[in-house]
Formats: sequence, structure tokens, C-alpha cells
Amino acid sequence: LSSRKTAIESGLRIIPLLYSQMAVIPESEPFFEEGNEKFVTEQDWSEIYQQFSVALGSMNEYTDAATIEEYDRSETVIRYVSEDIADIYQEIKDCIENYIIGMEEVMHDAIWECRSGFTIHWGEKALRVAMQLHRIYFGTELFENENNFQMRENESKTINTENWFLSKRQNEFRDKDDDISE
Repeated sequence: LSSRKTAIESGLRIIPLLYSQMAVIPESEPFFEEGNEKFVTEQDWSEIYQQFSVALGSMNEYTDAATIEEYDRSETVIRYVSEDIADIYQEIKDCIENYIIGMEEVMHDAIWECRSGFTIHWGEKALRVAMQLHRIYFGTELFENENNFQMRENESKTINTENWFLSKRQNEFRDKDDDISE
């Protein structure tokens, strides 16, 4: 990830797409009792975590309401965008690697495991991450707190409004006012 902006924009595009696609996969039952092979190592997970942690800097951490399982500790918890993204990456990557094997039953179970994980835990993480990335990208803190972050391209460009209907009408009224005052 080359920059904070790239990391955030990628997350804003990919995470909602993953969520929407997983939500429409129908429920099923697995073929095998034992789970599929896991391909993502701790090192793979850690690399994704570190990339996003570095890219997001101080914006990686956010406060969230505790889930039912976490509620006994506190009403709020500290979460990390990079941790949630690394967890989601692990689920998706394991699914893809198992699917590539090409055996119909393994492919089915890969989708089943991914859908099951989505339902149980990573679907909520995807929603939280998308919301936090939205807050960062469209909120003011991204631009106020980070001196080395450039303004969004669309904010730095000047929009030519000369040919807009309202602009033309305003010019017509100005011309009429000028004629009257002469």
C-alpha cells in the first residue's frame, strides 16, 4: 500500500463489495466434517496488518461498542482497522486458495466456510471497517490531522460552471442590469 489515500480508497471499494456479494450466497451444508485447509500463515496475516497499520497511522485505531461477548469487560472497546482487514483477508484468501484446488466438494466447502465465517464474525467486521474508513475519508480529521496527506483531487480542482444553466441565467440578468443602469 503506497499511501493512506490508496489504502482508504481501496477499502471503501472492496469491503462493501465483499459484504454485498457474501450476503447473497445461499446457506448450505458442508460436504466434509473437517474444515478445509488453511493457507494464510501468521506471517501473511501480520504483513497485511502491518501494511494497513502503517498506511493508516494514527487513524488505525477506533472506539466501538462492545459486542455481547465483549460486554462483560466494558461498554466500549478499542479496535484496529488493520486487524479487522487482516482477519477478512485471511477468510477470503483461504476460501480462494481452497477453491483453486478445483474439486467440487472442496470448492463447495470453501464457499460454505467463508459464508459461515461471514455470518458469524467477519461480516460485522466488514461493516465496522467500512464505516470507519468512511468516517476517515469523508470526515475532516483526515485532512486536519495529517500534514503529509494531500487534499482529495476533486477538492483541489476548480469546476468550470460557465456553461451551467444557472450561470448563464445569472449572466443574462447581470447584462440586463448593466443595460438598465446605462
